[in-house]
Formats: sequence, C-alpha cells, structure tokens
Amino acid sequence: ELANMIIPLLNKVEATRTQAAEQEKQVREKDLAISPTNVGLESLSQFLERYAPMQLLFDRKRASNKVSLGRRLLSACFYVFCATRLSTSANASSSDPDLSDKENLEKILISDGRMALPHPNWTRKHDAILVLSIVLHGWLDIEKNLRKIVSDPSIKWGYPFEVSKNQPVQRMGRSELQNLKSTADRAAKVLNGHKETFNVTGFNKNLVVESFGLTHHGDDNQEEEGKEQWKVDQSLLHQASKKGDTSSQEAADL
Repeated sequence: ELANMIIPLLNKVEATRTQAAEQEKQVREKDLAISPTNVGLESLSQFLERYAPMQLLFDRKRASNKVSLGRRLLSACFYVFCATRLSTSANASSSDPDLSDKENLEKILISDGRMALPHPNWTRKHDAILVLSIVLHGWLDIEKNLRKIVSDPSIKWGYPFEVSKNQPVQRMGRSELQNLKSTADRAAKVLNGHKETFNVTGFNKNLVVESFGLTHHGDDNQEEEGKEQWKVDQSLLHQASKKGDTSSQEAADL
C-alpha cells in the first residue's frame, strides 16, 4: 500500500522535473538567439533577471544611483565595439600565423589622405596600435582611459613617439640647408642689432642660439658697450640640421 502511494508521487515529481528542464532548455535557446536585430526591452529585462549578478539587479531597482546611459557613454561603447570587431576581423582574415595583431590590423587599414594627422609622421602602424589600445583600455575620449593608454609601458608606439635606434634619419636638402643658413644669419643680426628684443615676453635667447648654431665673439667690455657680436658657427649649425639624430632628438608627445 505504501508503494502504491509513493511510486505515483515519484513519477509525478520526475515528470515535473523533466518538464521544467525542457522549459529551461527552450528558454536558454531563446536567450542564445538574442541579437541586435531581435532584442527588445522586455527580452533584455528578462535576460538580465535570469543571468545578471544579484548586485546589479538590486541596483537597478534602487531609486537613486542608477547607471546613466547618456549619449557619451553609448558612443564610447559603440567605438570600443567597432575597434574590437576590427581587431577580430583582422586576425580572422590573416593567412600568416607569424604576424602579430598589430601587423594583421595594419594590413587591412586604409588611410584617407584628406584627414588631418595627429603628427606629420603618423602612419597606419600608429592607427593599428591606437585601435588595439582602445580594445585594451577603452575609448580615449574618456580621460581615465586616455591616461591608461599613454602610460601603458606595454604599448610600443615607435618612432616618433619613442626614441629608437631604427628611426629614419632625414637629411636636409641643399636648398633647405641654404634657407637654414640664411635664417641663422638673420637671427645673428637680430641679436647683434636689436637688444630690445631680449626684453620681449616669450623671447627665448638661449633657444635661438642653440637652434641656429650661434656663438658669441667678443669680450666683456664690448658686451657692456652694446657691441656684443654673434656669428653663425657652421659646425654647430650642421649639428642642428640633423633631424633624425637620436642623440639630439627627443620623442614627440602623444
């Protein structure tokens, strides 16, 4: 008699469990099928109710301190999504397993000559590094993310933002060097004949002297009488003309 009572009850429990498991499977399949084309507020709310952390669910029901989905935040999310998708597509389409993420991304990027560059020596390599940095730290329009990108030592920007032994050396042409010599001569004349220039706000005499290879010829008495003589030193001017010399050029700021 006891068996006649328990067995039907166990069968009913098992049937209920099986039915619940089947319903859970159907719900999970429906959740996995969610995409940007079919998602709605109701389906998204149900999805969060089933899978979101309890703290998030609690915060959503609070009257204050709710997450604000402003235009700036949504734009940042969109750009990070695009950067992530671009990086994933570059790696998926690459046929060379030896290429790095940066090299794969650099191959598919296209530069528009009509767009302004952040730096004259900015290349597609820097575009690729920037995209990967956004994937790693977030959209750079947010100051906190920008500081992380700039200070991250693992991000190697290369020339001209890092001093490198392999950076290209740009030699001045004859006409360009001649223009530099002419400008240096005029700078020397200014220092010799226009003492009032030294008192102009923002005028940096030492910078002018160093940039144009100027040297002082004269003694202390001449300087006191206003006859200080500045002349162009050709050897110093030649050193100043070496654009790509790693010993005299500092890295550009990001």
